[in-house]
Amino acid sequence: MDNIKAVLFDFDYTLGNRYRYAYLSYSAFIREYLPDITDEVFIEALRQDMMYFDEYGNAGPRHVIRSLENKYGFSFPGVDFWQWWVENQGKYACLYDDAVSTLDYLKKKYRLGIVTNGVTYSQRLKIRNCHIEDYFEHIVVSEDAGIKKPDPGIFEYACRQFGLKPEECLYIGDMISNDVYGAVKAGMKAIWICKDEMRENMSSIPRISTLKELTEML
Repeated sequence: MDNIKAVLFDFDYTLGNRYRYAYLSYSAFIREYLPDITDEVFIEALRQDMMYFDEYGNAGPRHVIRSLENKYGFSFPGVDFWQWWVENQGKYACLYDDAVSTLDYLKKKYRLGIVTNGVTYSQRLKIRNCHIEDYFEHIVVSEDAGIKKPDPGIFEYACRQFGLKPEECLYIGDMISNDVYGAVKAGMKAIWICKDEMRENMSSIPRISTLKELTEML
């Protein structure tokens, strides 16, 4: 990877510990909208079900709330859970433990950026609350770009922001379908970050389980 000049990251599940802040967000929703439930085991069951319905962020908040209503017979009249999610998730945003040290190392050698799907307000709030904005030369959010991963166009757009060719950029993300496939189709090199050791990978795409491993590779 000698010709790499910029390293670009996904945010959720890559730099940001979405497991943690999704769990905290769902906990906050339960406290706010189901305050009469005091059984701690039942509350934990609700949290775990919401995380399951969430499908690693792929299902969407409206699916989560509908699934909760269907399973438990709850009703949340007048609650726009999508809007609640956009406005509140960023309050609980946090990074993986090795994110800052890895960014410190890479910043000395490469130009850094983020390419993330999502609502601009929510994604930028998360990044801002994690206090890492200054590491990145460009932060590309799909709502602003008008293109979503895995469309190669959003990766090509990000490369143009840097004034670099795709082959001069490396992308790190947690989803083969959205992150790795889209980046490779755009002509970039890519690394899959996957913390689940049970997940298989029969492709030639390099795989890491922690961000710290990047300091040994780059």
